[in-house]
Amino acid sequence: MGDSRTAKEIQNIVDSIHNGVVAVDKDGKITVFNKAMEKIFGIAASDAIGSPIYELIPYTGLLRVLTTGKPHIGRKFNIGEQVYLANRTPIIDGGEVVGAVGVIQDVTEFQAIVDELESVKDLQGTLATVLDAAYEGLLIINNEGYITMVNQAFASLLNASPSHLVGKHVTQVIEDSRMPIVVQTGVPEVGELQRINEQEVIIQRVPIIKDGKTLGAVGKIMFKGVAELNALVSKVSSLNTELAYYKDEVQKYRGARYGLSHIVGESKPMVMLKETIKRIASSNSTILITGETGTGKELVAHAIHMESARRYGPFIQVNCAAIPEHLLESELFGYEEGAFTGARKGGQIGKFQLAHGGTIFLDEIGDMSLSLQAMLLRVLQEREIER
Repeated sequence: MGDSRTAKEIQNIVDSIHNGVVAVDKDGKITVFNKAMEKIFGIAASDAIGSPIYELIPYTGLLRVLTTGKPHIGRKFNIGEQVYLANRTPIIDGGEVVGAVGVIQDVTEFQAIVDELESVKDLQGTLATVLDAAYEGLLIINNEGYITMVNQAFASLLNASPSHLVGKHVTQVIEDSRMPIVVQTGVPEVGELQRINEQEVIIQRVPIIKDGKTLGAVGKIMFKGVAELNALVSKVSSLNTELAYYKDEVQKYRGARYGLSHIVGESKPMVMLKETIKRIASSNSTILITGETGTGKELVAHAIHMESARRYGPFIQVNCAAIPEHLLESELFGYEEGAFTGARKGGQIGKFQLAHGGTIFLDEIGDMSLSLQAMLLRVLQEREIER
């Protein structure tokens, strides 16, 4: 009776253990199989007790422990997406191996944490490499003002190595540094003059804020001295001047010659006309301009082009009445080499292709033949051409 009660108490203790516990005798038959093991393998203890362990868990290492008498510690294995850690030890009585016991722990969550830490470690290494490769000096402090990261460009200004600077308070290495103030206020400071090791640099200080809490600050050297800043300003100014010149030249040779300012008049109809030009110029729609000869249709076409987003593209004008009927199609759509007798070698690009990205103005379109008008209608509807 006492032995039975003791055995039941031991079984209750084993079943209360969070980790899986399995034991086998010297013949490899299961003698202990607790509740955690039932949950892990989906096998009832009543079915497991007395069965050879290799029938239920073919890959078990307990049989090797029985054979060698040596423990297996920290062996990892997977069941589905779960990760387990097993410790297997022999049961020795009188110097003889009489069985073996295995304890299995679910370490899935721990493994996920380890993987995440490895990922963070790799990311930190990549970030450190990127920071060191940056031309600009970069320095990062935590919310207490201690340097947590600094690249080689910044460290060189201080005549020190990054490893020598990390861990020091920023005020120890940069006299009158305002980075701790940026941490306190949470307000960035951009384009400030800072003296670093007897050299004046242009710097920006930006707080690192997450979930409304300031975690630290980043200091970035924008320019290594005022002379570098002035050189950049001068270069940008020169490039802007050059760009404006070339835009003007392109406009002269490829673009429209007239704008709204060339449409003189302040009468109500003229004001309405200018407003209409501004409105329709913002779209990519095909526009029909009608009016008697000499009323300024060409001027309106130029103004529409100048008000549109295509103003820097070509403005191609075609007088349909001035081009012979048999040449008009090839002028508009172009042709390939050998398309007809006298065709130019290499073919010719049509006016529509020349106007790509800009505007094509077809003047006197009413003088075109009906067949050509039909071809033109397809171009206007489908917005594509064939040579």
